[in-house]
Amino acid sequence: MVKRLDSVAYSGSIQMKERISKLEKEGKKVIDLSIGEPDFDTPETVKKAAIEAIEKNKTHYTSSKGIPELRGAIARHLREIHDTKVECEQIIVAPGAKQALFYVLTALLEEGEEVLVPEPSWLSYCEMIKLAGGIPVPIESSEEEGFIPPIDRIKKMIGKNTRAILINNPVNPTGALYGKEQIKQIVQLCEDKNIYLISDEIYCDIVYGEEFFSAGKTKSQKVILINGTSKMAAMTGWRIGYAIGNKKIIDDCVKMQQQTATCPSSISQYAAVAAFSDYKRYISSMISAYSKRRNMFCKGLENIGIKYFKPKGTFYVFANIKSISKSSKEATEFLLDKAGVSSVPGSAYGKSGEGYVRFSFATSEENLNAAIERMKKALG
Repeated sequence: MVKRLDSVAYSGSIQMKERISKLEKEGKKVIDLSIGEPDFDTPETVKKAAIEAIEKNKTHYTSSKGIPELRGAIARHLREIHDTKVECEQIIVAPGAKQALFYVLTALLEEGEEVLVPEPSWLSYCEMIKLAGGIPVPIESSEEEGFIPPIDRIKKMIGKNTRAILINNPVNPTGALYGKEQIKQIVQLCEDKNIYLISDEIYCDIVYGEEFFSAGKTKSQKVILINGTSKMAAMTGWRIGYAIGNKKIIDDCVKMQQQTATCPSSISQYAAVAAFSDYKRYISSMISAYSKRRNMFCKGLENIGIKYFKPKGTFYVFANIKSISKSSKEATEFLLDKAGVSSVPGSAYGKSGEGYVRFSFATSEENLNAAIERMKKALG
């Protein structure tokens, strides 16, 4: 048994998914609000591009950096949509944003070096840091602070072994959004301390009435961006992510990809080109649907007496369940057993998440309304 793996936890959200599958096999109807993926179909133009790639026999190994057409499409997209200028040579395409992040962490970290992680944070961050040989250092925050720790608290946590700060913007699980000045302050701090900012911006397209400011707009050499097509184009199963950084970091990521995955799926890459080309046609309808569901579900929670942090981005609501149960894990068990509604305990996202559960509204309005009614009945 490898000791490093002894400290790595299983994914709380995936475990919940497996629990739901077991209940459904037993004949129980569960409304799944734990899911972390869009419920929309992949756009037709993307599927057609994949079929065309197969028909043209584009089914062989590609460059370990990713096909030039896709890296070019990513660079254009970032420039046109997020006002972020990057060169194609700064981009590596990987089998999912998760894999891109793992490459980056492995390229950056020597054994025992630290990565600061503001929490509540996506449950895989700390475990991936451990897998890369590093030590995660959580930075607590509260709902009163908008679930984003103040810059002074982040600064105090930097030590001699700190190598990077890892943020998610917008934030899974809370839906919090780092503002322009907050991002600039963190980037300046990283430059002053000679450490890196890894900004996971996978939810950057799902923002409600706010301005999204990419850390890449600062043009700092200390910024590494992580993103992909999973949330943007409902392409979770296609596994296309990417990392953007300085040449040394990306070259090291290429080494890892060459010796492990070789390259992402060629078919998925050609499909992803279409996802960026067709972005403006499909994204507005997705955001409109998410926005409507967000407002509807939040109103439903209000009506049954459950408080929540209203998300500025993502498709999650972080609900305060302290009045329901002693712990977030007990609350998820209660809602699943008594209401047939699944969620993810806030404790899975760090100490700051205790007392909350994460609901996903990436499902139909019918399901959301039914979930509210079920919870209302279970709560009496």
